Amino acid sequence: VLDQELELFPNPSQEDMFINSPTGLNQVSIYSVAGQLIESYTLNNAISTELNLRTIPSGVYMIHVEDNQGNVVNRKLIKE
Repeated sequence: VLDQELELFPNPSQEDMFINSPTGLNQVSIYSVAGQLIESYTLNNAISTELNLRTIPSGVYMIHVEDNQGNVVNRKLIKE
């Protein structure tokens, strides 16, 4: 359910990305395509959040989203 209802926008993104979830979010992590952790955010059960991507170089990343029920979604993130 989380995978179908999770919203990540805009994607591609230049500066900020917004996340909306039907359930409370626990953790969001951004990884390089090589698997290196770039950024990690603890969200404390938030159902929406804004991520500041301004310090992340342009490229393709994987965003790992975990909700408070342990459900995990991985999606491609494009930073322009």
